[in-house]
Amino acid sequence: METMEAVMGKERRKRRRFTPEYKREVVELVRGSGKSIGQLCGELGL
Repeated sequence: METMEAVMGKERRKRRRFTPEYKREVVELVRGSGKSIGQLCGELGL
């Protein structure tokens, strides 16, 4: 039997997991790049 989300075309995506090292690198990019968080998220596919 399908879930209500599947029937309505709103299947959930799996939650992604990021390593602490990756998170630190992203924070450093935000702090040092001069770009907005939104810009960097778009560039990194987040």
